Amino acid sequence: MNHSISVSIEDCHFAKEIYELFSRKSGSEHIASEVSLQYLTACLRVFKPSRVLELGAGIGTITETVLSHPCAVSELVSTETDPYCLSVLRKNLRSSGLQRLTVVTTPSELSRLKFVADMIIGDGGFYSTEEMSTARVGTVFFTEGRREKLRNAFTKELTAEGRTITFVNYGSVWKWEKGFRRRLGWTAFLPRFGKTKGCWIGIVRPFTRDRTG
Repeated sequence: MNHSISVSIEDCHFAKEIYELFSRKSGSEHIASEVSLQYLTACLRVFKPSRVLELGAGIGTITETVLSHPCAVSELVSTETDPYCLSVLRKNLRSSGLQRLTVVTTPSELSRLKFVADMIIGDGGFYSTEEMSTARVGTVFFTEGRREKLRNAFTKELTAEGRTITFVNYGSVWKWEKGFRRRLGWTAFLPRFGKTKGCWIGIVRPFTRDRTG
């Protein structure tokens, strides 16, 4: 990756506002972390994508981040299949960005759009060829959390097409966290030392073989 993504104070403030807004909404148990939103905000600022594909809109946390960001994305296509998320998604968004949003519920719907993405944001999705084929050389891929299965699927698809991507992990730190453990019929809240999930960012590149040696 040619770019090293650094989070600014403005990125932090923007992400905090979105996170606090959506963390109070019903269905917020699995929304993107505040740290991931900070790095997503930084990516939007640095790369300034015009056309964005969001894999798994959920209740709209990332959707709102993209639509309300000052980079002024011109078109956002979001995938979602969960009935509850589909019922609340547009209600949760500020009306100013709705005209730029298209929601698809099947891979075939996405295929018919013939969409080409400047940025793909992975937080779920169909794990389909139709999603992967929206990428071109230069497309930025951002995954919220680990999403190892999604990253591997995308890398495999790109390799088959003669392209490649290298993901870099951002925002993961080792820290003590609260947790609970069950032992012999009793439950205790005990601290545990673990690594936060952060996010992964990569850019699609043409595949080149090393001809040395």
